[in-house]
Amino acid sequence: MYRIHPLKEDNWMPWKRRMTAFLDEKKLLSYITVEDGDNSGPSSAQEVDATAGEVEQPADEMDEDEKKLELSRDAAESKPIKDAVNMAFKHLMGVPKIDPKSLPFYPYQISREHELWPKDPGTHQPLIRFMWKHSASQKANAMGLRKVLETVRALGAQWVLTCKKFLEDILDTDLETRIRSKYDYMAYEWRKINKIAESSDDLQAAEDDGFGEQVVEGGGEDEGQVLPVATKDTRQSRPRGAQNSRVSSKLKARQRKRAHSTYTDAKFDSAFITNAMSDDEDDPDAIPGEGMKKWISHAPDYRSDIVRVLTISMHLRGLIPITDKAKAATTRIRGAEKKDSVPLKAKNLKSRIRAWQVKQELLDVNEHWFTSGRVTKSGMAWGDPEDPEPESEKKRKHDGEGSKRGKGKKRAIDRSAVEKSRAELDELLNGEDMNTVLTLET
Repeated sequence: MYRIHPLKEDNWMPWKRRMTAFLDEKKLLSYITVEDGDNSGPSSAQEVDATAGEVEQPADEMDEDEKKLELSRDAAESKPIKDAVNMAFKHLMGVPKIDPKSLPFYPYQISREHELWPKDPGTHQPLIRFMWKHSASQKANAMGLRKVLETVRALGAQWVLTCKKFLEDILDTDLETRIRSKYDYMAYEWRKINKIAESSDDLQAAEDDGFGEQVVEGGGEDEGQVLPVATKDTRQSRPRGAQNSRVSSKLKARQRKRAHSTYTDAKFDSAFITNAMSDDEDDPDAIPGEGMKKWISHAPDYRSDIVRVLTISMHLRGLIPITDKAKAATTRIRGAEKKDSVPLKAKNLKSRIRAWQVKQELLDVNEHWFTSGRVTKSGMAWGDPEDPEPESEKKRKHDGEGSKRGKGKKRAIDRSAVEKSRAELDELLNGEDMNTVLTLET
């Protein structure tokens, strides 16, 4: 039988330090007495200091612990460890360099299992991608950084021959700190050249799929082939005044053309809102000081077929100006689609695009668009059982209930609208090749 010697109450304070000491097996045994009278109490080297309430640790044991900590700190600052960390980032992202311009974007619109997710050409395993505008503690980033740590442990000594001893010395906490420091530096440089502020909004996309639970995934010196994937809403890179002016003029032009088209039905209203307009950029050939004569228009690639037909129809109607204002409008050149675009967020329901405007395959892998203010249901005119409601009204009626749109549920599109749109397009083309006619887009 064994029993613990009772200690005075003041000897248990501060409790955290004392409990730490008691949980150390060697120290705990020093307070155990065999009931047959053989007292094996604490040795002189482990006397209890009743005044301080602490258990003194043997000098040689303290020296050993301190030595390990010091070796770990030194290893974290060593060049071999830094090189191994850089190599791990490059290896896992599948890039030859990790300078800011070469860091791959995070693909928000596809899951890690999707065939378009970037893969390692040798192993065909998904590569890691980071959300550079978010901190290292963001869920998707934290998972990716954990993978970096595991890779450094597994392959660091193979990549950097002098790294083996340092990997033996460095503790996981110090290695994590080194990796996070590297991420913070790369993210800061990436945000700087992309003119993006750090975001504190952890995107819903990172909570649902991918690397463990992220949507999609993805190195010696601070040095990749850039994956052209949008990680921010369009129009963010231009000054707000220029954004509003261009989008407003484009919207007004499209609304004028709508009156003379087959798209006057209210079901098409969401195609004639600010958030449905394509993005513009300055003409790179413009002569400074002469004003902008034309803009390059880039439509988002998430648009559904019916929206593409609608847009082309609006363009073709614009070839014959309806008003003097239309004649004076700035020319817009139809540029390449904006790859991997994300619908703009809108707090107001009327400013949100509808599901009929987005490709079904993208909605299937981006359910969070319906709950993050980017997309709303199409409505009864498009075959839905009910029309979308403002969040306040929905909360009042269905407080505590989830979205009625079940995961994977397909929206019922009114195919007659598609057929009418295509018929109008054929009439406007009048036998001409569409690619030949299309040079402008508004």
